[in-house]
Amino acid sequence: MVKFRDSANPKIDPVIKRFLSGIERLGLKQRIDKIYLFGSRAKGMERPDSDYDLLIVSPLPDKEFKSKIYDIAVDILLETGRDVSLKIFKTGEFSRLCGMRTPFTRNVLKEGIIIG
Repeated sequence: MVKFRDSANPKIDPVIKRFLSGIERLGLKQRIDKIYLFGSRAKGMERPDSDYDLLIVSPLPDKEFKSKIYDIAVDILLETGRDVSLKIFKTGEFSRLCGMRTPFTRNVLKEGIIIG
């Protein structure tokens, strides 16, 4: 179990590595501004059954893009038994939420780790 706050590179976690590889394999990397890992795994407080909370910020997260991202998460669940919980925001929407200083965005910006 990797403690992300103690690690120089959270991308070494096998589930994170698999997720990022799926994004590259499907040619989605150029359509993503940022990927945040947040929640218990970002804080280093995960349990063995904790999910992976990921927030993806994209300039154009259309239906096809979202479908491919969710397919990666489902493949990971089927292959590893690990749940990847996704939140996908359009870049402008996420910027507006950050400006509103909601508890959710404050948490992501304060404790989240940019992994992509």
